[in-house]
Order: sequence, then C-alpha cells, then structure tokens
Amino acid sequence: MKKRWLLLIIIMLLAACNKNGDEKNDESNDTSNIPVEAVENLPVRPENLTTVTVTHVVDGDTVDLADGTRIRLIGINTPELDQPYYDEATQFTRALLENKQVGLEFDADELDQYDRTLAYLWIGDELANYTIVRSGWANSLSIQPNVKYAVYIEQAQEKAAAEGAGIWQQSQATVAIDFVQYDPQGPDEENMNDEYVRLYNNGTVEINIAGFTVSDESRRVYTFGDLTLLPNGRVTLHSGCGVDTPPSQVFWCAGDPVWNNSGDTVYVYDTEGRLVVREVISGR
Repeated sequence: MKKRWLLLIIIMLLAACNKNGDEKNDESNDTSNIPVEAVENLPVRPENLTTVTVTHVVDGDTVDLADGTRIRLIGINTPELDQPYYDEATQFTRALLENKQVGLEFDADELDQYDRTLAYLWIGDELANYTIVRSGWANSLSIQPNVKYAVYIEQAQEKAAAEGAGIWQQSQATVAIDFVQYDPQGPDEENMNDEYVRLYNNGTVEINIAGFTVSDESRRVYTFGDLTLLPNGRVTLHSGCGVDTPPSQVFWCAGDPVWNNSGDTVYVYDTEGRLVVREVISGR
C-alpha cells in the first residue's frame, strides 16, 4: 500500500511539473501582446503634434497646407515632372493626404534651400513619408541632420524594391553596373572626370541603351543618346565635361560632383522607366 501511495505522489508531481512547463512554453510563444510596430518595425507617432490640413498636393513629395505653408516631406524623393511614374506618385500622395487633417512633425532643420518647410506628416498613427516609400512611389533620401526616421524609411524602400512595387518594377534589360568611382583623388569638383559609373552588357546579344537614364538619390538624371553595347561591352559615364566617344565613354557635364561621398545610390532605368539595376554607395 505504501508503495502505491508513493507511486501516486510521484505521478502527481510529474504531472504538475509538465503543466507548469507547458504554461511557460505557451507564454513564450504568445505574440498577442507584442505591439504591431515591434513586429512590423513601424515608426511610432509622437504625442502632442500640431494638427494641420493639407489642401493641395503639388507632387509626390510636396504638399500645401491650409495656411499656405509648402511642405517638403522629409526622407523621400518621388519622380519629377516628365520623369516616369510622376503621375502615379502624385496621384498616390493626393489620395493619401489631400484634404486630410494630419499631424505635423519637424526634425532638426525646418527649411530647405528653396524655403520649403521640411516635415513629417502623420495620418493618425501612420507616417505618410514612410507609407509613400513603402508603396513603391518614392525612394528614400537621407539628408543630415533630418534623419529621425531614416532607418524606417530605408527599410520601407527595401521592402518595396523586393516586391517590385511602383518605381521598382524590374526591367529585363541586360545592363549591369561594373564599377562606381564616387570619390576621385583630390577635391571632387576639381577632378570630376575621375568620378564615374561604368556599365556593361551582361547579356548574350547587343543592346541599344538610347533613352536609358542614370540618376542619384536626389534624382539628378543623365540620359543616354544612341549607344549600342555588345555582349560584355562597357561604357563609362564621367560626371564632368568632355567629348563623347561612344560606345566606350560619355560625359554627363553635371556642373558639380554627382555622387555623394558619404553615401548615395546609383539607379539605372530603361526607356519605360523600369528599374534596370541599382547599386548602393556606402560612402567613405
């Protein structure tokens, strides 16, 4: 009898231990109490923002407020007039913001060189700057010192690009970036022809890249003229001025250095505005 009671006590103790272990495992796997922003890595709206009304959308990254203030959205850059996807980007921002009450948030610098007010706009708990990039209608554009949400916006860009959304629709053109010389020796402005991007045809047939464009994060654009690349053929695009000798060398004559030494991105688009290739410059 004593042995039976002892065995029963042992079984009860083991059952209790297993129950506690299961409860602990259940708690460790329970994500119901984890905030959405922690799962999706979304920016969180600050408290006590001023509420304003957007009355007009100028383009994909610029809007006007009811008091006449022109807002340039921080951290993003949408296609300019006459560039592919300008209309789509503008329409997206219009649907998102026009005639809406939004929360207004500033960063370190409140004005840009055009006297536009630099700001983040919040629709409820949603950061519009982030949403436009996440939708695929803008690329990220980080300019110091206004970088409070730069990490979030850059992550939004990577997600949109991975999905081929908006401006990230992929081209089938067989053009790749061979090399980027973003930091020439000496002062950049004195040696602009040693700042260059070299492209090559990584396909098996020749390709004419007339109308293809190369641009940076701020959307400065170079458009290729009539130029055919043979398989494995290369063309070097210099930032400075010179005499084009296609198909090997062409000159942007940009006026000042194009590629930001502290970090930038090279974008190549085809004639339909589809992304051919991009390369991030990490900077020195």
